[in-house]
Amino acid sequence: MHPQAAAIFTLTAAVAFGGAQAARSPREHLDPDRWRRVLQRADVDPALFAYPLQTSPEMTRAAAKFAGAGSTIERLRSLQAALFSSSTFPYDYASTETHTAIETFERRRGNCVSFTLMYLAMARSLGIPVWAGLVTDDPTTVREEELVVVNQHMVAVYPRSGDAMVLDFDRTAFQRFQRFALLDDVRIGALFSNNLGAERLREGDFAGAIPYLEAATRLDPDYVEAHANLGVALRHAGRVDDALATYRRALEIDPSRPGTLLNLATLYREQGREDEARSAIAAARRRGATAYALIAQGDLEYVRGHVDEALRRYRHAHRLAPDLADPLVARGRVLMSEGRTAEARRAVAAALAREPEHAGALDLERRISESAGGT
Repeated sequence: MHPQAAAIFTLTAAVAFGGAQAARSPREHLDPDRWRRVLQRADVDPALFAYPLQTSPEMTRAAAKFAGAGSTIERLRSLQAALFSSSTFPYDYASTETHTAIETFERRRGNCVSFTLMYLAMARSLGIPVWAGLVTDDPTTVREEELVVVNQHMVAVYPRSGDAMVLDFDRTAFQRFQRFALLDDVRIGALFSNNLGAERLREGDFAGAIPYLEAATRLDPDYVEAHANLGVALRHAGRVDDALATYRRALEIDPSRPGTLLNLATLYREQGREDEARSAIAAARRRGATAYALIAQGDLEYVRGHVDEALRRYRHAHRLAPDLADPLVARGRVLMSEGRTAEARRAVAAALAREPEHAGALDLERRISESAGGT
């Protein structure tokens, strides 16, 4: 028996942004009516969750009181200080609870995403255009039984000419970060929905997680973590083909994301596909190694029945790393499974010529010989 690879899901994720320049300009801030229209265009049921940044009259009054008078920067800092103070705003931090701005204000409870959403909503009610930012430096990883939770931190960002003021609600107040991602309201909605789905994954409610994770991928089709999380939920729900298709999309977005690859390895092992599981784990351990990512993509194509596409990916991997045995071993494994024994032998011989002690190549050579001897 092989130990099962841990399922990985993430509560938040980065969007391409570094320093002070976004890969694509954030859209305008929304309101509840436009939010419903965004959901409808994305084929998401508006009843699934409310606009995360909606405010209540009580929040607007509190924001005005806490912010007081002064410059925009002074008001933002006064609002932050008041919300940090246990005397003016007692608050319980709960890392596993993601709430809308209104829910957070009313419950006085939630994680950094919840608190930041509340701050954004309150600041915007004052007419100050504050954005969400996602810190991309050093995410933390915590294992919880079968799950490995990857956490990243959300902050509030007030853009200024050539600069940005960052307001943090978890670490040292007013701390500056080297890298963060600006999130528009649609991406905030995708992140929010992903968190709701991930929380259900953590609770073991896999069927209940699926609608939220599907919504996240529809709101932001390039949100790789949401696709990876959805694959976990679909696998546990017994929808293996759908899970494979979802992992394929996640690998198209980022072919070297370790979480996706390790989750894929778990699925392979449940199917008894140990060779493919090892390839996925190897790719996860060699993050940024394009050849191994291509091998993992080729394996996925083969499992989904796309033989020619799988072989094409292996050839590409071999061209990128001609001295590496692994692409040739992967090719030989598929050729053997397809009954193309002579071609498989040539692939194994080429692999062993590069790495004579390669365990996978030696094992495949033995399997080919045993298969030939039995026919």
